[in-house]
Amino acid sequence: MLTTIRLENVLQQVYKQAHSRDSSSQCSCSFIYGTEKGQLMGGEAVVFALQDHQGRKIGIRIQRESTESTSYLLGKQVEYLKAIESLNIARFQKLIDYGIYGNQLIRAPFMVMEWADGESLHWTDTSLANVPHRQKITQAIAKVTLDLLQIQRPGDSAKEYIASRISGKIGRALGGKYAGGGVEGCRKQLDLLDEFWDPDLDTAPHVLIHGDLSDTNIIVNGNSDVEKIIDLGWSDMVPLQFAAVYPRFLTYQPSQVYSENGDIVSFDWSVKHTSIMMRDRAFYLNCIKQRAYSEAGIALDFYKVLNRHDESRRYWWFRAVHQLDAHRAMVACDWDPGHTG
Repeated sequence: MLTTIRLENVLQQVYKQAHSRDSSSQCSCSFIYGTEKGQLMGGEAVVFALQDHQGRKIGIRIQRESTESTSYLLGKQVEYLKAIESLNIARFQKLIDYGIYGNQLIRAPFMVMEWADGESLHWTDTSLANVPHRQKITQAIAKVTLDLLQIQRPGDSAKEYIASRISGKIGRALGGKYAGGGVEGCRKQLDLLDEFWDPDLDTAPHVLIHGDLSDTNIIVNGNSDVEKIIDLGWSDMVPLQFAAVYPRFLTYQPSQVYSENGDIVSFDWSVKHTSIMMRDRAFYLNCIKQRAYSEAGIALDFYKVLNRHDESRRYWWFRAVHQLDAHRAMVACDWDPGHTG
């Protein structure tokens, strides 16, 4: 059900946490950035910004719905943030407090984290014209991506991982419950498994991915330094060979083509296939390569997968396993978006 959020309860929760960290002084806190009047939206959550009596800025992220699913997803984010902090991986928000099932004050799953000062990255071919600044951001994201590979766990074989998920889609499609389309498209995706699966990495560990390294989740300062990476809502542990992808802001997102009555009739894959995008992707790949050949091991495996000649097609095939928009786009082009990388 939808959560009713009382501002006084938000203040009380943050005050309570501030007092637990500093019981020797008179604690207080207040909303900042006008979030008491119009809270920020963060996917399936609302976000309030507050500042305590010592000038510390924090953000409290509250799920808009309180369900078993939202509690499970927030619990995963908490687990990943704790793992990131334990390994001292830079550029992620520190977790201050959380309630996986809510509590008496916040009756929904919530997290309290340090505030990420700065602005969301705005990345187009022209909006960040300074090449060294583009490269500084790209290099920082490459470093974070490889740092996250430290967070590992054993899992199903990569082939079983993918096959079970596509088979689940087929089952839903047979029952008329898959919104992405019919059975034929799902079966075509399964038929392509052996083409994209790497048997040499079938039993490699599952590793942590952010899942949505788009410009809105990358916070930068005026000098184009990456200050924070936010929102682990799409984060997950996936087989290494399917973790090796470019960040979202360096992928060839298709543009939807609409009919006069507003229906999506096709997808244009060429819109982001520009010389600047190719240059930026090449620089990112080189950042990965340099560290991979220095460290070897899992980083080198990651690089070799990322450097596959069919990387873009394989990326969209994998993304279509989980996301309806990607599935529809790939069905529309018969699972071959053409030359995209």
